Amino acid sequence: MDEEDQDKCRTVFHKLGSGVHPTVEEIVALIPHFQEKPFHIRQIRAKHVNALLRLHGRSVWLWRRQRLKDHARILHCMDAAISKEGLDSFTLDNLRAVSTLIVLSFVIQ
Repeated sequence: MDEEDQDKCRTVFHKLGSGVHPTVEEIVALIPHFQEKPFHIRQIRAKHVNALLRLHGRSVWLWRRQRLKDHARILHCMDAAISKEGLDSFTLDNLRAVSTLIVLSFVIQ
């Protein structure tokens, strides 16, 4: 990764760490780095995988990378469902129900 890409990553990570949302363009520019080295799930260290699992309240025992990929898939499905229906159309109880249904349907597959 060249110097310019490192600066882009630092900027986006700094924004995320400080609670500011990066723009869509900033995120899209980083996609290639998550599809291969250095940030692909097969490339990051086990210590980092464990930290990500703990961050999301997941177990760090056995099949860590698969568990992290599964959790990412669940989050993606939840986001897609909420985007499809529109956030304004949900009450808090509806959001909880949708979250539960998505997780259950994913586990059953």
